[in-house]
Amino acid sequence: MNKRNFLEEKIQPRLEYLFNLNTEITPRPDGVYQIQFASKPIYLLLSKCFGMREIQQFWKTPILIERAPLNLKKEYIKRFFEAEGSFEHIYHSWFRENNCPPLQFISNVLNNEFGIQCSKPGEIQTDNKFNRFPAYQIFINNYRNFLREIMDL
Repeated sequence: MNKRNFLEEKIQPRLEYLFNLNTEITPRPDGVYQIQFASKPIYLLLSKCFGMREIQQFWKTPILIERAPLNLKKEYIKRFFEAEGSFEHIYHSWFRENNCPPLQFISNVLNNEFGIQCSKPGEIQTDNKFNRFPAYQIFINNYRNFLREIMDL
């Protein structure tokens, strides 16, 4: 399932049903899809609940996920890997050097709560012309265990 299909099939119907919204999925110039709707109160509610901000430099793992039971953390990591992962690595661009809180959270959960050994986030070089920020990765030492325990494969 590609990212647009995920938004169309999973997110858009729920937003429209739960909040009685008209939504539109549009591509951004950087190739990322976004859901647009005209309701500042709903935007503020979702931003507050999920810890998301319009400017990426303030993004971090949502507090609801940090405090969630292990099965929900697993789903978060699974979806993060589907969006940002590649064989044995999870990549993410971040706005600061020497700091990538989303990958640090994932690394901590995998190491401490699932017993899946992986590295701490490390900066990598990238030649992506769309990426203005440093890129980071974590390396998963036991990829088969990760596939079995997290990805359910």
